[in-house]
Amino acid sequence: MKLLLSLVTIAALVGCGGPLKLLEDGKVHIGKFDTVGKTISVSVNGVQYTGSYVLNSSSSYGSMFVGAKYIPMNSYTAGNMGRAILTSPDGKVIRCEFMAQTMSAQGSCSDNSGKMYDLIAG
Repeated sequence: MKLLLSLVTIAALVGCGGPLKLLEDGKVHIGKFDTVGKTISVSVNGVQYTGSYVLNSSSSYGSMFVGAKYIPMNSYTAGNMGRAILTSPDGKVIRCEFMAQTMSAQGSCSDNSGKMYDLIAG
């Protein structure tokens, strides 16, 4: 039973991610993102860029009274703002900022030569 549960869990996690596009003045650069490893890869004009992304998160603590009882409460929320830094083998860099929701994201990126890209994921 444990083996079956492990296999089902692994199968569910494999491929968690999706397609990604960087749009540049009529060009579409194709890539992908992986939500498990929090990685992004994209090919721009034949040059492969890879890197990781982070999403903001926050936690809050509070309390309340229910009748005469004091109840402490904790909450944790994953934010929807993200950043990514992608690098190529020859040292070029693309930096991205985006808004994420479930399995999609939109934002903008720029490379170290000043080119701007629109990011669409999902």
